[in-house]
Amino acid sequence: MVSEPESSSNPSIPTSTLFLLSDICNLVPIRLDSTNYVLWKYQVSSILKAYSFFGHIDDTLPCPPKHLPFSTLGTNSKINPEYLQWLSHDQALITLINTTLSSSALAYVVGSVSSKALWLSLEKRYSSNTQSNILDLTSALYTLKKTPSESIDQYTSRIKAFVDKLAAASISLENEGILVHTLNGLPAAFHAFRTSIRTRSGNISLEELHTLLISEETTMTKASAIEAIPTAMAAFHPP
Repeated sequence: MVSEPESSSNPSIPTSTLFLLSDICNLVPIRLDSTNYVLWKYQVSSILKAYSFFGHIDDTLPCPPKHLPFSTLGTNSKINPEYLQWLSHDQALITLINTTLSSSALAYVVGSVSSKALWLSLEKRYSSNTQSNILDLTSALYTLKKTPSESIDQYTSRIKAFVDKLAAASISLENEGILVHTLNGLPAAFHAFRTSIRTRSGNISLEELHTLLISEETTMTKASAIEAIPTAMAAFHPP
């Protein structure tokens, strides 16, 4: 009698899984931490579904029985090769998910015995923080002010960083709202500029606002330099 091949007892990882493992850092450029769970979950779950791996997590691809049914010719049970294959894939999936975690997130899931357990641990840890993160980010954006030492580029970059973090938490702000926050955070020296923007007819894009702010900053810098000339000359020509 020809013996059955033993490849099933030594399960191999599919080529698609190996490819995904090697390229996951490019496919998911962020690392999960306390600020980006919604964005991370969207990216990772989309990839796992595209490669037909999400069944390990949502139980549409449950773990097969560990042992084969007892044979009618004997009482010794054997390890189910489908179980070994599933286990191999699941461990590869754990490795894949771990690669997308920050060091703090990874420390939280050490010891997870399955990809589903790992996923649920992350969900429990970070989804509870999402609402508080949104409130913190929104509050910070509302109270953000341009400091005397930063340029308009630096100031608007800080605003964009908060807007992007809120977007990652599925909170999208309208352009008008971002424009209001930007204007409200400007110092008193920009009072005339704020008034001109608010009384302007027609809508203004964020890109146009940024261009106008840069122009206003340049004008104010030149004016300050001109005003400083008499003071500098007086220092060299005392009365």
